[in-house]
Amino acid sequence: MLFYDNFNDGKIDKKYEFKNHLGKWVEKGGVISQTNPTPGDHTYLVLAGDFKEPHTGLVGIHVDGWSDGDLARCGLEFRLDPGDASGYAFLIHHFD
Repeated sequence: MLFYDNFNDGKIDKKYEFKNHLGKWVEKGGVISQTNPTPGDHTYLVLAGDFKEPHTGLVGIHVDGWSDGDLARCGLEFRLDPGDASGYAFLIHHFD
């Protein structure tokens, strides 16, 4: 196993990096959340693993609240290019 985090210790691991707009991230009860209602576009919490191929990520996404609008979004991205942020993405975007 290259990395594992169950988000149960109440501290965001130092392996994560905050990118672009910092937002306000909280780790509590097995969940890591971005709690600023207007954090800016884009607000990333990144695990810069630099893992050799192949690798697998097992992640759960839970949306507790939502505010409609063009910048409303959440999701998960893998293998982001540091130059242009291209990669593989699952994105929930825009409206309920």
